[in-house]
Amino acid sequence: MFKPTPNTYLYSPSDLVLFERSPFAFWMARLEIDRPEQLIGIKKDQDNMMALLAKKGNEHETSYLEKFKTDLGAENVYEITPDKTLRATDTLKAMKAGYQVIFQAYLKRDNFAGSADFLIRKEGVSSLGN
Repeated sequence: MFKPTPNTYLYSPSDLVLFERSPFAFWMARLEIDRPEQLIGIKKDQDNMMALLAKKGNEHETSYLEKFKTDLGAENVYEITPDKTLRATDTLKAMKAGYQVIFQAYLKRDNFAGSADFLIRKEGVSSLGN
């Protein structure tokens, strides 16, 4: 969940999963964005298994990124900026430029957005170019 303006929220697939698992946990995540001062002094639970899975997932992503760079050439792989305010325009720019692989592509429509680990170009005619 991301709040780009005071009255706008962007929700991700992870937010939907969280809401489905626990509306209360989702509410707490939104409270953390809306009123962080109310959560001062409250410690979050640490899930060591989830931390390990995240670490392994990041290592796997990095190895795939390096494989794409080696196989296709680094000039054909674009890495999206981590700046949340620029990610959507950066992704569109990379798509229009025709990169073969876009790492951490950010796709957005209305109030729903998310990142694709890897967006792979498909050959053909599109509104973004050939």
